[in-house]
Amino acid sequence: MSVYVAPNRAGVCRILIAEDDPDDQFLAQGAFEQTDENVDVTFVEDGQALIDHLCARVYNGDGDGMPDLLLVDINMPRKNGREAILEIKSHKDLRHIPIIAYSTSNFSGEVQFLYQIGANSFVVKPNSFEGWITTLDAILKYWFRIVELPRAKV
Repeated sequence: MSVYVAPNRAGVCRILIAEDDPDDQFLAQGAFEQTDENVDVTFVEDGQALIDHLCARVYNGDGDGMPDLLLVDINMPRKNGREAILEIKSHKDLRHIPIIAYSTSNFSGEVQFLYQIGANSFVVKPNSFEGWITTLDAILKYWFRIVELPRAKV
């Protein structure tokens, strides 16, 4: 039996998801509700909103409000996931946050590029509710039960 210690003081796993498709947001939210983890999920609709959300916390000194994990769709309007990942990983106060990039395809050149720019993982976007449940449950178990996450220094 493993002992679970949440990554932040409130005992909640904070996840910020950049996803422009309302249907995928709905599926992901429902899938998180099917897991055993105490998760606080926030959605933003594109890469620019992701950067704005994160930078607002940095500039407000809200280290406890920082997400513990980012899930970033690669293909979004305004600022795509690639651009957002590059910006996050070049920001001294944000680069510690693990990023899981995802897309509907797993073109090897794209996956290679995502790892080179700092994505910590890549997954293929699930195409069913059951797929979302399976994928997000595995992500939560790995990132919040197995690995030790860095703490924000904001």
